[in-house]
Amino acid sequence: MDFTATDTAELTGLSRGSVNTPLGRLRRTIVRWYEHHALLAGTIEIDESCFGPRRTSGKRSASGKTIVFGIFKHQGKVYTEIIPDSCKKTLQRVIRGKVIPDSVIHVGAWRGIESVRSLLRQTHIIYAN
Repeated sequence: MDFTATDTAELTGLSRGSVNTPLGRLRRTIVRWYEHHALLAGTIEIDESCFGPRRTSGKRSASGKTIVFGIFKHQGKVYTEIIPDSCKKTLQRVIRGKVIPDSVIHVGAWRGIESVRSLLRQTHIIYAN
């Protein structure tokens, strides 16, 4: 059943202006939810980075750093997620949740691609130089 703001105002006894305010908020909430949950398709790029101190305990390592996994849709959106580790299970969860299988994926010199290759079986993988 579809109701316009005018129909809703008449049914509730409120003014149309009073009805438009919450309906506008609801519409904006739906758009934000969709943008956050929409799957990425087409040509995308995936990568991971570590953020934190340059050196920990006098050594250069990922220890104590925050790992961020990112998915970039060419001419479109960027999705990033802080992940606890860069193991196969974690990366597959993020990719499955955000990428449509027929996408073209650019991976650059990313080492982690080997851990998710089985997931990307139906996907075209392009290695950049």
